[in-house]
Amino acid sequence: MLLIAALFMANALSLRQRGAALGIGWLVLLTLPGVLAAHLSWRRGMKRDALMQGVMAGLLMAHFAAFLEVTLLVIAVLTTDWNRYAAQVGTEIAEGVREGSLPGAILVGAIVVVIVYAGCVLASWLGAAAYVLARRLSKY
Repeated sequence: MLLIAALFMANALSLRQRGAALGIGWLVLLTLPGVLAAHLSWRRGMKRDALMQGVMAGLLMAHFAAFLEVTLLVIAVLTTDWNRYAAQVGTEIAEGVREGSLPGAILVGAIVVVIVYAGCVLASWLGAAAYVLARRLSKY
């Protein structure tokens, strides 16, 4: 969870200071919980469970990341200044967007949750798989 929070904070700081988000290379860090889970499983003598522990670490990471993403989406929708927006685009357009913001946020939230779970579990599993492969190759 600290890794997810740190990535969110680093991304926010990057957006504020440079005007650009973190690069895709930073997502490689999401493999670390899988590596750690596989390492701990391997050290306890549960070598067969190393990959599954990587998946479990990814699920834990995904729970927190999905909660954080959806919370930020809800905050963004609730804190939109509709009067300022109406002054920029017109009253009719702003009212239409405002009416569609809740269904849109629900749809986007559902899509984000699916992507977050798939990405976190896959990344963590890949980290665990890389660890297991490295351990097996180091025997020879």
